[in-house]
Amino acid sequence: MGINIDGNGNLYFQEASKKASDQYISSFSLNQNVFDFGRTPARVDISKYDARAARASEMNTRIQVKFNVQKAYFDLYLAQKDRKVAQEVVAQASHHLKHATGFYKVGLKARIDVTRAEVELGDARHRLLITENAVRIARIKLNNAMGFSYLPEFIIKEDIEINELSGREEEAIEKALANRPDLKSLLAQKEAARQSVTLKQREYFPSISGTAKYGWYGDSFSFNNENWMLGINMNFNIFDGFYKKNDLGEAIAHLNALNENENALRNNIVKDVQEAFVNLTQAKDRIALTKLMICQASENYEIASKRYEHQVGNSTDVVNALTEYSKAMMSHNRAIYDYKIAYIGLEKAVGN
Repeated sequence: MGINIDGNGNLYFQEASKKASDQYISSFSLNQNVFDFGRTPARVDISKYDARAARASEMNTRIQVKFNVQKAYFDLYLAQKDRKVAQEVVAQASHHLKHATGFYKVGLKARIDVTRAEVELGDARHRLLITENAVRIARIKLNNAMGFSYLPEFIIKEDIEINELSGREEEAIEKALANRPDLKSLLAQKEAARQSVTLKQREYFPSISGTAKYGWYGDSFSFNNENWMLGINMNFNIFDGFYKKNDLGEAIAHLNALNENENALRNNIVKDVQEAFVNLTQAKDRIALTKLMICQASENYEIASKRYEHQVGNSTDVVNALTEYSKAMMSHNRAIYDYKIAYIGLEKAVGN
């Protein structure tokens, strides 16, 4: 019976017997790596950096999932706000049709006013159907982003807080370059690749290991004789068909590619932060502008509607005013939505 343990911690059992000389042999041997010119530490470093890259990639995935859920939430918010506008337009179009029909019946208005009001109401109902479908689709996408195939219908807040920026663009860029997990992952991959190049270079050197062996033998199972051996082994590859040379070239090329990827990613991070700031500024200005547009369009609709009710205006003015009002409301909703998307985009860009 024999037991072998190599330097990698592998344990082997063996049994040997020789009947030709009527001898029985049992031995125990131990092999241990003594010096391999740093190949083992390089392998340890590669594993360490690979693990670090994997953890950073996991964090990047978490940030992406968070962004996807937030975006799906605001998609549903926008769809519900647009549906509310469409419902209001249907109610106003129905009110206008009621007046146009009444005036026509008593001979104060022509049939064209009724027809125009009916067309406007039909168009408003069509837009309402589209917004209701958009709400259903947005809810499905939100459930999916949260990891659910189905959830009972729920109501989300319609009044959304407009978060103010707390820092400057330069500070956000600096924070992003320090915190972005995808950059951290790439930097860890680059260090692993650098260690891989070092490992490939050290493959040209020999490896030295020690061997110890102790055994028993005899012409019966009494094993009345003993022997032992201590040795130093040096392994050196003389020729491998240029495998090491090409393997090293591949490792260097991979490292160079990661260096270029790092430069590209740093530029993209700066671009992401700058775009988010531009979008935030623009959306904030649009929110203020569309508020004014709503006030003006609402006043215009009230005037056109009152003029028509008092028979000093025409149906076209009412329809046009209602259209402009609905556009202003939807533009305001879109501006708020764009601001929130830019805000969560900035959070994602800085690695939060």
